[in-house]
Parts: sequence; structure tokens; C-alpha cells
Amino acid sequence: MTEIVADKTVEVVKNAIETADGALDLYNKYLDQVIPWQTFDETIKELSRFKQEYSQAASVLVGDIKTLLMDSQDKYFEATQTVYEWCGVATQLLAAYIFLFDEYNEKKASAQKDILIKVLDDGITKLNEAQKSLLVSSQSFNNASGKLLALDSQLTNDFSEKSSFSSHR
Repeated sequence: MTEIVADKTVEVVKNAIETADGALDLYNKYLDQVIPWQTFDETIKELSRFKQEYSQAASVLVGDIKTLLMDSQDKYFEATQTVYEWCGVATQLLAAYIFLFDEYNEKKASAQKDILIKVLDDGITKLNEAQKSLLVSSQSFNNASGKLLALDSQLTNDFSEKSSFSSHR
């Protein structure tokens, strides 16, 4: 009876590992397509391209925007790297977990419990870290969006006919 339960558990864990591996492959394949990083990088370059043309106020906004966008990207990649690392460790530990079902006994059951607890504890820690990084990424991006609106207003004012900046150029 114990062997039947062990075989069923091994099958469930193997399926979970295969599903996780497939999800990770899919995630890596589509990561760059979900977030248009090329457009993101081009926006940062475009902001820098006309830096000699900006007023002092606009230059400050451009600097803030570039910093916020780069911070957002850094935190996003930090979050994804954290999850990716955990997946790599979890896959190896779960493979060891499955291996322990061969000639199952109490000592191996204890080792399986320890492995599973390690995987889950590390997962909770890593996912919490990733969630915090994603929150900071989102906040930086939202702040950059707000500053882009302010920059649009500033540039509209700078280049209007009534602007002192426009008349001194």
C-alpha cells in the first residue's frame, strides 16, 4: 500500500516539476515581448538626445524621468531574477525529493519532509522579495509617467511664443 501511495506521489511531483519547467520556459520566451524593453530603452535615449535644447526646469524633469525608468527596469529584473533563481533551486531539490521514494523508509521520509519544507520556505521568501521589487518597479514607473506629463507641460511652456526660454534661444 505504501508503495502505491509513493508511486502516485512521485507521479504528481514529476508532473508538477514538468509543468513548472514548461511555465519557466514559456516565461523566458515571452518576457521581452510582454514588456517592450526596446521601446523603453528608446524612450530613455530619446529623452537624452535633445538634452541641449531643454530649459533648466525641463532638464531636471528629464533627469528624474530617466532615473525613475531605469530604477523601474532594475527592480523588475531583480524580481524576475529572484524567481528564476528559486525555480532553479526548487527544481533540483524536488528532483532529489522524488529520488528518495526509491526504497522508501522512515529516514527518507524525514529527508523528504526537510526538502519540501526548504523548497516552500525559500519560495515564500523569494516570492516576497520579488513582490516587493515589483511594487517598487511599479511605483517608479508610475512616478515616471507623472513626470512625463509634467515634462510635456514644461516643454509646451518652454517653446510657446510667450516663453522667455523660447525668446532667448
